[in-house]
Amino acid sequence: MPTVPFTPFAGLKTLPVLVTNEGAVALQVEQLPPAASAEASRTYYVQNVNGIQVTAAAGDSIRNGASVTILGGTATSVTSGSCLWLVPINATEWVALSSVGVWVLL
Repeated sequence: MPTVPFTPFAGLKTLPVLVTNEGAVALQVEQLPPAASAEASRTYYVQNVNGIQVTAAAGDSIRNGASVTILGGTATSVTSGSCLWLVPINATEWVALSSVGVWVLL
């Protein structure tokens, strides 16, 4: 079977971004850029139980396996050790290429 090299959304130009909530004293809210103009993938790592909430831009969704947010929805985890690697695959959708732990998509 032939293999097809992975080609992320054509707009990706920079190294991936890693975000943690280390030192946070409350839920850390992070806003994704619009998928159409994103220049890097993003990885979110939950270091402490205050958690991270990732919010998609208006008109964008976040997909993790069979689960998908509403447009402008959120992916949230308050489980230490959870990790979510998001890549924009088109102009309106961020997809989790890897997910560890518990992430609630709304």
